[in-house]
Amino acid sequence: MRKAITTATTLLTTAVLLTGCGSGGDGSTSSKSKAPSASSASGAPDPSASGAAGSAAGETHQVTLEVKGSGKGQVLWTAGDNGMDQVDLPWKKQTTVTLKGAELKLGAPLSVVPQAVQDANARFVFPACTITVDGKQVAHNEDEENAKGCTYLLKSTNRP
Repeated sequence: MRKAITTATTLLTTAVLLTGCGSGGDGSTSSKSKAPSASSASGAPDPSASGAAGSAAGETHQVTLEVKGSGKGQVLWTAGDNGMDQVDLPWKKQTTVTLKGAELKLGAPLSVVPQAVQDANARFVFPACTITVDGKQVAHNEDEENAKGCTYLLKSTNRP
């Protein structure tokens, strides 16, 4: 039990440090202070979104991050921006992620990592999580022993 909690804490700390250490050139590793990118309702690329200098318009995707369970817990998430929030479970975050610049070629990371919570038997377990992109489930984890949560590399559907 203690090993699982230590592992979860280590993974969360590592993830926070890694998501905060980016080139900063495209703003994808900024803190919660940045609002989600503008997009069209259809999920199609928004012609008004500008990428890096000289690159084509961005490509937008509707992203949903979910964590099941009950009670309170911390959730570390990355989807365009990133954050670590104390939440009531179940939890859901819906946002729009716009791929632009280098992300059009390399992709953009999406993740949701829930902290372990106590179940009805007073065991610490990791809540199930899901990542959905444009209505399609792309990552899911129900393993109560797995501290990794859910991760997915969002790639362009119109690779140049």
